Amino acid sequence: MADYTMDDETWMKNKAKVAKYVATHDVGEMETVINWTLAQGDEQPSQRKKYWSSITTLFSMQDDNPLGRGRQSTLPTEVQDEIEDECNLFQTAHAVLFATEERFSASIRSHGKSGGVEYTDANEYAEAQTKSFKTRLTAYYRNHLRMVNNDTKYNDRAPTWDGSRNENEYLNIVDAANIASEEEE
Repeated sequence: MADYTMDDETWMKNKAKVAKYVATHDVGEMETVINWTLAQGDEQPSQRKKYWSSITTLFSMQDDNPLGRGRQSTLPTEVQDEIEDECNLFQTAHAVLFATEERFSASIRSHGKSGGVEYTDANEYAEAQTKSFKTRLTAYYRNHLRMVNNDTKYNDRAPTWDGSRNENEYLNIVDAANIASEEEE
């Protein structure tokens, strides 16, 4: 007999992603079906993969499918949320900068691998910068995990980030030089 179980951690992560989307987007009558399907998965852990398949099918009809395709992030939901919040602010700020300062929009070019051409508008520029920023934040978090787990892939010359914020509500990114000086003390 086939195994349709899904572990609690994965189920809760998937549920949180769906709940966040439903709370911020109008999904119409689909919301009732989604909530019922999630409730069934809570009540019948041995059938969760079937229920999750139903949910992914429903969302595949959405233009902005929150579940995406392919491999999903392995970062904890809280860290993904922090990165998303910071990237939203970052993208807005970069779009405004590009749109309001003509000298930047006239001189900033895409990366050489992207052709080194002018960006067509503020959104294109902001999206490109935000993609790079998100990649860096993810790398900082993964480097922190490697440091904590004494992984041989830990890069002692790269910043780390444990997913938290400091007293000013800034991301608590620690430069490699600061880590080395703390270890020497």
